[in-house]
Amino acid sequence: MKSKCCRFGILCAICVLPIVQSCREKREKNFLLFPEKEQLVSKTTDTIPLGENLILLGNINQCLSLSDTSFLVTDGRHVVVYGMDGRQLAVVSERGHARNEYVNVGAMYASSRYIYLWCNMTLKLLQFTHDGEFVGKYEGTDKAINKFVVQDDSLVYYCVTGHDDYLLNVYDLKNGKLLEEAGELDNEDIMLFFNNHSGALALWHDEVLFMSPSRMDLMSMRGAQYSGVVGTVADKDFSCAEVKTNPRDEVDIDIREVYDYLLKNSMVAGMYADDTLLCIMTETGEFHPQKDTLQTAGRNLNLFFLGKGYKPLRAVRAGYPVGTSCYYYYHGCLYVLLNRPDTGKYEILKYQVG
Repeated sequence: MKSKCCRFGILCAICVLPIVQSCREKREKNFLLFPEKEQLVSKTTDTIPLGENLILLGNINQCLSLSDTSFLVTDGRHVVVYGMDGRQLAVVSERGHARNEYVNVGAMYASSRYIYLWCNMTLKLLQFTHDGEFVGKYEGTDKAINKFVVQDDSLVYYCVTGHDDYLLNVYDLKNGKLLEEAGELDNEDIMLFFNNHSGALALWHDEVLFMSPSRMDLMSMRGAQYSGVVGTVADKDFSCAEVKTNPRDEVDIDIREVYDYLLKNSMVAGMYADDTLLCIMTETGEFHPQKDTLQTAGRNLNLFFLGKGYKPLRAVRAGYPVGTSCYYYYHGCLYVLLNRPDTGKYEILKYQVG
């Protein structure tokens, strides 16, 4: 009888252990609770028409800040520095196969000193000054890159697309060596990686923070050491439908299915960091396709601001203007690059967020 009781006790302990462990994990999850979202109701503080005095750009798909007086854009074939008056200041190299040239720019990053361009055809990383002068060229990883940051001009942290098993890779430029891989990819991430803006990555002091496209988990790396999830942004508006089949297992991906998924699901879309705060950007709601354009009334841009120790400070909701090509946040302002459907010309909308 005693033996049976012991066996029964062991079985109970085995059954209860996963439940206790699960509860402990749920309790230990650090939810970042923000105040109710503020609606960005302030009118556009500035509209900047982009000039075409140096080179004619095609479909601009990326933009980022260089300083208070300039920003960077690319259509993949050209990279141009603009002043805040919309005037083209410099063209960063040219398309080609020379040492200082690129074939197709897949991702960009700007530090306080340099511009870095990733060529997704030659798999090389090119380094330039903010004036567009060539500095150097590095051998890169043999993977497709979605976005990246460079720390101390030596370590490159890059988010890969859905063709890898891990979200973030750490690469040593000087030694040409992969140091670490971190962050598992879900099927939902792979679907959302078809969008250039998906996922988030930023260098904040000595820490690299990153997020997958489909989850609000904020993950951390210090050097080549993965610190895990440091917090989860709580947002009732953020949702992604489950994708049961790994898209990589499909021989022929249905582009219409991917497009429909991108239109109907939320997405982590970017991250910005300065000395005092971190800004996480997401898209929520749905797009509604029309004959010539997308109806964006049901889509929102959301900005979550965090202070030291990942302390939630405020959350802001903004509309999603028709014709939006890309956007970024910099020093208290939200910049939205528009391709005007009526004129086909580009302009920057500048919103004062605070």
